Amino acid sequence: MKVKELINVLKRMPQESLVVLSKDSEGNGFSPLYEAEEGWYKKETTWSGDYAFSNSNSEDAVFLWPID
Repeated sequence: MKVKELINVLKRMPQESLVVLSKDSEGNGFSPLYEAEEGWYKKETTWSGDYAFSNSNSEDAVFLWPID
């Protein structure tokens, strides 16, 4: 995904949403952005959490998914 495409996607999402990045288990490497998705984030610690399937005990978020 190019910057201009990401900007257009983000313009449609709530501006107060948290941005959450997908990560691999080792935290190594980089990959181009594949998709940005609106959803809910459930914080587990100050630095980690998970995708939530409802807004109960979670906050609005934008998830950025890399190409596999």
